[in-house]
Amino acid sequence: MGNEVATNRSFSFESDETVGFEAYVFVLVESGEAAVEINYIPFQLKQNSMLMLKPYMIVTAFKAGPSFHARYLFLDRMFFASIPESIQFHALQNKMVNSTGMSEIKLDAAEFNEVSTIFHSICEFIPHHPSVKPMMLALLSYMLLIVTEAMRKNLEMMTLTANHKDVLFQNFLQQLCLHYAERHDIGFYAQNLQVSVRYLQKVVKDITGRTVYSYISERLRIHARRLLASSDMTIEQIAFVLHFSSPSAFGKFFKTNCGMSPKQFREQVKEDRVK
Repeated sequence: MGNEVATNRSFSFESDETVGFEAYVFVLVESGEAAVEINYIPFQLKQNSMLMLKPYMIVTAFKAGPSFHARYLFLDRMFFASIPESIQFHALQNKMVNSTGMSEIKLDAAEFNEVSTIFHSICEFIPHHPSVKPMMLALLSYMLLIVTEAMRKNLEMMTLTANHKDVLFQNFLQQLCLHYAERHDIGFYAQNLQVSVRYLQKVVKDITGRTVYSYISERLRIHARRLLASSDMTIEQIAFVLHFSSPSAFGKFFKTNCGMSPKQFREQVKEDRVK
């Protein structure tokens, strides 16, 4: 972003790699739908909705429908922190995610039109002199007020309709995203979610048809493959980073889940790059 405090531009998350940013990113969906994973947690973006990505978040998967179109507003971290309304916005967004497992903000027609107008207005101001920053600050303050109120209504509605099991599953995915590298035991997640291991296993199985451990091992497999393919870390170092008891334990896990040893996988990646 250079010295820019905000940019409003066309963009696409679709990539073979995970995508992360050093900025806050607001995504305003103008038409169509898209399936997206944020920090490995799946969401469905729909028309007249908004998603905000914080700097620590990554887009781990993204698939847009044929009619999907969105606007993306990138805000410098320091500039966003200077907006007084950002504190209340953060607090309510965290509450919504923790309570319902959802990050998507649904806007009604009036809210969407106002936010869309602000996006367009900021786009007009970007090419001008930096003295327009106070004006952008005022526009963004107003936008956060609108979106915060929309979140409050979303939270009230979802709290009334959310299924306990669905919320538990979403909270499990959030915990998994934060801790999978260092905690591979199901008991840790059950304790954090204040349920029994048996109940957590049953809920996950009922909702997805998969086991809790399959989710844990999937995250470990993806991370291990990425480190083997794109880093200079030794296999021993990767085993340590992913908290396996030993390199041999990591090797056994990797071969079971990937059909080859870590060394064979790394050699295959090198061969594929040469071709």
